[in-house]
Formats: sequence, structure tokens, C-alpha cells
Amino acid sequence: MLARCFAQRPAIHARININVHSIPLPIAFSRKFTPSIPRHLATSTTRYAASKSPRDIRKTLVKLVGEDSADRLLSTKGFACRNNALLPTLDHLIHKIGGKNAVRLLSCGSFCARHEALLPVLDNLSDKLGTKSAVSLLSKNSFCARADSLLPVLDLLSEKLGTESAVALLSAGSFCSRVETLLPILNFLSEELGKEVAVALLSSNSFCARAETMLPILHSLSEKLGTDSAVALLSTGSFCARAETMLPILQSLSEKLGTDSAVALLSTGSFCGRVESLVPLLSSLSKSIGLNAAVALLSRNSFCAQAETLLPVLNILTEKVGANSAVTLLSAGSFCARAESLLPVLDRLSDQFGAESAVRLLSCDGFCARVDELMAKFPEIQSLLGEKGAIRVLSNTYLVSMDATQWREFMEFIQTAQPVDTLSYLGSYKIISNCKKVGWGKCGELYHRASQQEKTRAGFDRLVDEYAQAAL
Repeated sequence: MLARCFAQRPAIHARININVHSIPLPIAFSRKFTPSIPRHLATSTTRYAASKSPRDIRKTLVKLVGEDSADRLLSTKGFACRNNALLPTLDHLIHKIGGKNAVRLLSCGSFCARHEALLPVLDNLSDKLGTKSAVSLLSKNSFCARADSLLPVLDLLSEKLGTESAVALLSAGSFCSRVETLLPILNFLSEELGKEVAVALLSSNSFCARAETMLPILHSLSEKLGTDSAVALLSTGSFCARAETMLPILQSLSEKLGTDSAVALLSTGSFCGRVESLVPLLSSLSKSIGLNAAVALLSRNSFCAQAETLLPVLNILTEKVGANSAVTLLSAGSFCARAESLLPVLDRLSDQFGAESAVRLLSCDGFCARVDELMAKFPEIQSLLGEKGAIRVLSNTYLVSMDATQWREFMEFIQTAQPVDTLSYLGSYKIISNCKKVGWGKCGELYHRASQQEKTRAGFDRLVDEYAQAAL
């Protein structure tokens, strides 16, 4: 498959579809890219003239973006060292792309340093790619530092691979910094293994940094394990960084556990990073809870990172709820992060709802992160949907991540809708996803419209789907 890459290495460059030498590096901006500050920014600085002290600046930031985002910006060196000058830019960006996107951009040091020059680039990229992709690129230091020269590369990659893949590649720092060298390798991998595989590998910084060295290892692993497993391993940073050392360990684990389990473990960054200490632990866990359960736990970064600390917790949980439920809980990152403090919560929930429902709730990351806040909502939800319905709501990842406004609109929705309809919608990933895009306030209007029809559920599903598609 990849063999001719090594037998005829010079020939790779002769078959490149992307002509690297045709890309003007650096590109000269056309008039529409002229790095001039918008009139809004040039005239709005007087609005912040009094905001000179750190306290005044923080107050202004809190008003603009809230406390958490204000602290995030002030902890960013690029923003903190020129915060007074960047306040007009922040204000401009909030009005143009929203507060979250504005904070994301100004948390990037390189964007802060070149914000005036990059604002026209943001406008151009937003028009071509959409705001989300534009912000994704310009919130990366590696792209911002070379934005002028990377724009033609972005155009070529978008044409060849599609926008999503182009953005994924140019969001990888190592790809951006070595783009001229890596374009031929991208073309070769696309021909040999397919575009998706090529993008998956070259959007990994570790693979990009050692791409030439990794090609023969990729060839060998693909022949032994299959392409999917080879890609899973080599797109894992800690495996790729010391692949030569990891190959004998992979061979040993494959013989003992089987290929699938070995790949699952070694494509887990935390396991690779501590493989020498965790292999003995794997053996002891296999004896106590079974091989499959041991592999399930140790293929989770959150468990591997503090495995020794969590072993006593695992024993306690196994006694309380059984081995399978213990593994389910400790496979959840948020539970792992504060497992000891959540044991009393597990007891309380088990007494109230039974062990099965308690495990369902606490294996939801969003619930664990906000357990006290969300349990305060339980009685009201229970009064509308019953106990099982309330548990379904509070163990739904989409719903538990809602902010205060979304919760208020959701509660208004379930007060309006028939309980049997709400419970039906909770069982549909597609409907819940669409409702999140449309907004629960709008969903209330759509439900009312659908209720005027003969088949409310089908009508609501169709209306929400139409509005969700229009929102894309």
C-alpha cells in the first residue's frame, strides 16, 4: 500500500496535485484585505478614555462579557498588556460575531498583537467559511502569525478537501509551521489512504512534527493492524512522540489482550504517557474486575491520570453498585475528577431513586459538574414529567448544559406540552439537537402550531427540523 513511498521516495513530489511553488508566500493583500482599523474602532476609543486603572478596565470587561470571560481575557498575556487599547476592538467584535467568539479571539496572543491587520481577514474568512470556521482559525497563534501567507493555502485546501478539512489542518500548529513541506505528504496520503485518513493524521501536531519519520511506521502498522487502527495510534500524541519505543509494547499487549484492546489502550494519551507504570495495574485490574472492564477504564484519560488514587474508590463502588456500574461511573470524566466527594451524593441518590437511576445521573458529565444546582430543579420537573421523566431530563447531556435562559424556556415548554409528547421528544437525539439549535422559546411556538394539527408529534418534528435547517 505505502511501500512504493519508500522505494520511490523522490517520485512522491513529482505526483503532487498541489503546486507548492505556485503559492505566493507571503501574499500581498488586495485592497479588501488592507489592514486598516474600521471607522467604528477608530472613533470609539473615547468611550473607554476613563478606563485606565485595572479596576476600571475589569468593570468595563464585566459589563461587556461577564465575570468569567473578563477574568479569562485579563489572564491572557496578549490582552492584558494592551487591554485598554483592545477594548474598542472587543466592543466591535461583540457586535459583529458575539461575545463568546470575541473573547475566544482576544484570548489568542497573536490575534491581540495584530488585531487591526487581522480584522479585515476575519471579515473575509467569515464571508467565505462562516463565522465559526473563521474564529477557529484566527484563535490559533500559528495561523494568526502567518495569516497573510496561509490564505492562498486555505483556498487550495478548501477546493481539494472541503472547508471543514482545510480548517482542521490549518488549526494544527505544526501543519501551519511546516505547510510547504507537508503539502506533498498530504497529497500522497490522500492518494494512498484517502482524504479523511490524511486529514486525521496531519491535523495531529505530533504526527506533523515527525511526518517523514512516521510514514514507514504508518505503512508497517497499516499492514499489521489495518488502516483504522494505525491512524488511531499515530494520531495520538503520546504514542506518536515515541512510536519507536511503543512498538514493542504494542506487540506485547496485542499478544496478551488482542489487537483491539491493545489499540484502545495505546490510543489513549494518558495510558501511553504512563505505560510502564500502568501495564502492571492493567494486570491486577483484569484479575479483580475482568479484562474488558480493566481495558474500558484504562482507555479513559480521566481514569489513567489518577489511577492509583481511584483504585480504593473503585473497590467502594463495586461493593455499592456492582462492578459494571462502578466502571460506568469511573469512565465519566467529571465523576473521576471528584469521585471521593461524590460518593455521599451517590448514596443519597441511590436511597432516593435506586442505584440504577443514581448511576445514570452521575455518569452524565454535565450533571456531575452541576449536581447541586440541577437537583434543585428536580421537584419542579418531577411534578410535570414524573420521577423517571425528571431523571431522563437531568441525565441528558444536551439539557444539563443549558444556561439560565435556556432552562427557563425549557421549563415553559414542558409546562405547555403534553407530558407524553415531551417524553417522546426526550427519546430522540435528533429532536433534542434541533430544539437546541432553534431555541426552546421558539419550540413552544412551534408546538402550539403543531397542536392545531391532527398529529402533534409528527407536525412538531417536521417544523423543528425545518427551522433547524434554516438556522444552519
